[in-house]
Amino acid sequence: MAGEGGTLTARALAFGPPSAGCRLAVSLPEGRLLAGRGLELTLVFRNEGPSDAELSRSWLWTEYQLKVEDAAGRAVPATRFARQVASGGRGAGVQGFLKVRPGEDVADTLLLNRLFDLSVAETYTVEASRSARVLPARERVTVVSGRIVFELGEA
Repeated sequence: MAGEGGTLTARALAFGPPSAGCRLAVSLPEGRLLAGRGLELTLVFRNEGPSDAELSRSWLWTEYQLKVEDAAGRAVPATRFARQVASGGRGAGVQGFLKVRPGEDVADTLLLNRLFDLSVAETYTVEASRSARVLPARERVTVVSGRIVFELGEA
């Protein structure tokens, strides 16, 4: 993302450890982040292994497991929307699979504040995970991102 015209540039990707040749990263916009405002979280699945990987595709909100904590290490409360998603009330079920070849990335973006109450100005951490299958054996693996620490200022 460009840094002009009010658009924030992206921070470096925070990759977690590899799992069967697959990795996951999270990234937030660079610059001043404000409590109670939209906060885009970018998630990047990378296949660094020698074999194809397969990602289930469904409703985007259900494909990743996100963990957000405050500065004291307490889980940040989920929004009403996130509770509906967790209960399977919307968009449940796999709609298909996406093949990710060696060396390829798949990037998704979610509004983090749609899932977590980020209305208080303070320091938070975020990390993500998701499952994938590594072909040809269809071995199911869970990939975990690195952890980002970020601060939300007063709006």
